Amino acid sequence: MADVFNGSEGEIISSKDAGALTAEFRANFPTQKKGYFFGKNKIQILASQTGTKGLRIYFGQDANGKLTLVLVAADASGNDNMNNILDTGVGCPDLCSTDNALNS
Repeated sequence: MADVFNGSEGEIISSKDAGALTAEFRANFPTQKKGYFFGKNKIQILASQTGTKGLRIYFGQDANGKLTLVLVAADASGNDNMNNILDTGVGCPDLCSTDNALNS
């Protein structure tokens, strides 16, 4: 497969736009976590794997029906690196930032 990723994918958006996106999610899914925190050291394990161009984030669902996130490194061809996969971030709530446009 030809390279499809160069490491620059995604768009930086304003806090106003990000707040609108997360507010819409919270309105539609009021019982779900607002977000998850993943530690820098664990993210660096994924990002430092040979050939990594970025991270892919999958939606998952735990045994209690709650949404969760699964992070995996992806290469330039868009293939997931299945050696190290990250889950079980710290949910918000229980541990959240102070109130801001993304969480309140």
